Amino acid sequence: KGQKVTEDSLMKVCLEGFEYIIQDIPEYASKSFSKIIAIDSSYYKIYFLRAITYLIDAEHPVSDSNGKLNHEYNDSLLVNKSIEDLKKSIYLFSLHPKTFPENYIGFEKEYEIPKKTNEIILGERALSNKNQNLIDGVMVYLTSHGKNKNLACECWEKAKKEKVFKIELLINEFCK
Repeated sequence: KGQKVTEDSLMKVCLEGFEYIIQDIPEYASKSFSKIIAIDSSYYKIYFLRAITYLIDAEHPVSDSNGKLNHEYNDSLLVNKSIEDLKKSIYLFSLHPKTFPENYIGFEKEYEIPKKTNEIILGERALSNKNQNLIDGVMVYLTSHGKNKNLACECWEKAKKEKVFKIELLINEFCK
């Protein structure tokens, strides 16, 4: 209490989150990013990263030790949490972007949609095509500072056609 949290200690937690992504343990990665948000909720990239971990987690059917299914592929609760975080990321970026972590690539120049739209590499992970469209739209919106809104909305419309749960939240908010 009353102790100042340094950027180095936040970076340690952030790197821990990246390591969990590489180890394919997205639920732990999201907890790491949640720790940072609990300390300072103004980092738009951290919301973006946590959203990615929710999507990775949503794409894994997960069973407990007894074989009981905890969630199905594209679990709607996790996708919803992801979309809420992506929305928050866009809002924070438009207000006053605090750029922690500084060295996280992809935000420095305008985002180009990959030729193979079914792949985004984050560590060793790739997302499904429908979630890729969701992420592509957010990255286009963020890196163009909202100037390439039409392309972002096209990505989200593709995600809508592929039945991404609650994608209308982004479309209704940012595509008008």
